[in-house]
Amino acid sequence: MEIKAFMVDGDGTCWDYDNEPFRSSWDALAMALPQIKRANWFAVRDKYTQKRYNEINYDEWFNAQLSLIKGLPVSEAEKVVFPIPYSKGVENFFSSLDGRYLKGLVTSGIDFVAEKASQELGLDFCYSNHIETSNSSFTGKGKILIDLSNKREIVKKIAKTFEIFLEEICFVGDNLNDVPVFEVVGLPIAFNPKHKSVEEAAKYTIYDFNELKPFLLQSKI
Repeated sequence: MEIKAFMVDGDGTCWDYDNEPFRSSWDALAMALPQIKRANWFAVRDKYTQKRYNEINYDEWFNAQLSLIKGLPVSEAEKVVFPIPYSKGVENFFSSLDGRYLKGLVTSGIDFVAEKASQELGLDFCYSNHIETSNSSFTGKGKILIDLSNKREIVKKIAKTFEIFLEEICFVGDNLNDVPVFEVVGLPIAFNPKHKSVEEAAKYTIYDFNELKPFLLQSKI
């Protein structure tokens, strides 16, 4: 079946911030915090990432970290997250695509990074998690759209909205929450996978987005 839609994860896939283990926009945001709050941020992260994957309460994790950025000016956050450090080959890959493909981001990353990436890369849609602001500062509140367990349902919703089959989707991701998506789409691609199970669930593994286009150009999968 012909691929009609290309969807990509954000943190660790579309962009590559200089932090471990997630290479994420979330942990990049922490660098705008004072030292004590920054330490608390990573303590919260480590508390949840040390749990078994299916035992993580993402709501608690999300809200605990948002409470630490309450009152932080958005301008201070922008200094540490922009320009977006795109993964190798991302900008060239997207600029080389024609109008043949529906293109979008599906990420649990933060919305003001995801939306800027969507604009810069010329994407058709962007699904991400919302961080609330008021008077140019963060309120300490937000809204979860994509957690650790529902990315597959979001992809199904997108497919229904744009009237395409799941088999017509190429999805690129790097972490465990991408595996359920890999199980239902036609062309699952692991980018710099963070776990062996991610690579095992994918049809191909890449480390540069320039490696991806030949797979998309194949008329059959």
